[in-house]
Amino acid sequence: MKYLCLLGFLAAIMGCSSMKIKTEVLKKVSVHGHRGSRGTHPENTLPAFQEAVAAGAQVLEMDLQLTADDVPVVSHDPYLSNEICRYKTGAMLKAPIPIRSLKAADLAAFDCGIVEHPRFPEQIRIPSLAIPRFESILAWWKENAPRLELNVETKMSAAEAEWKLDPKHFSSQIIALLQKYGAVEKTILQSFDFRTLAAAKQIEPRLRVSCLFEGVADFCAKAKAQRAEFASPNLAEVTLSEVIECHHLGIQVVPWTANTEAEWRTLLAYEVDAIITDYPRKLGIFLSNLRKAGNKP
Repeated sequence: MKYLCLLGFLAAIMGCSSMKIKTEVLKKVSVHGHRGSRGTHPENTLPAFQEAVAAGAQVLEMDLQLTADDVPVVSHDPYLSNEICRYKTGAMLKAPIPIRSLKAADLAAFDCGIVEHPRFPEQIRIPSLAIPRFESILAWWKENAPRLELNVETKMSAAEAEWKLDPKHFSSQIIALLQKYGAVEKTILQSFDFRTLAAAKQIEPRLRVSCLFEGVADFCAKAKAQRAEFASPNLAEVTLSEVIECHHLGIQVVPWTANTEAEWRTLLAYEVDAIITDYPRKLGIFLSNLRKAGNKP
């Protein structure tokens, strides 16, 4: 299914390459820096978020896990792995280490900025970067970038039963920090696990939520059923008719993760509300050039 959707999106890219993008879409579309700026900086780290701010992103996207002592930390994966981390001694990890098995203080022993990322050749290496606490990112945000919004994902993907998180408990730990830093109304909580979204809405009704989708064509109806303000599908599933349906239902569409000009142009032609990208600076320049050029196809 995913392969067929991707083929369909590639065909759409070819068909939309000459389509005129509406001026109002260019005016309102926002840039979400995926994991900060994963294409250029170690993901989900302060330098990545600083780069997204400098690049002109309107939203900082990040992922959260819980440590053994219930501290929310910023990490996409539930495990530390050799793909992005080493021990600070330089030693490689013998096996992936569940973050839920470690206390927050234990994360200082790992360097998650030194490894050359195999899929992002432009990503610079920054030695001695530990996985940050969510609270430290919030403190930095409040001091330096409070005008920006936050798009925070609850990751519920640990395979082993002993590391699985309770949705309500996970949401409550996150919301307590958002409330502490006055960030509730500036935050979107997103997840593939809709249980965390429902729990979060019960705890903090002011919080906006976004349903993440992959391999789902009718994502608008499913997002509406969850009382979500946003639908965030894989870019391969986005169609103009589905975006129109979402807008009819009062739902904004925020696809992930688009990294090429052809993908951006197609999504803009489909009138999406925002784009999640690993390259916020490149996307910002692309949008600026379109606006200056009068949006000629």
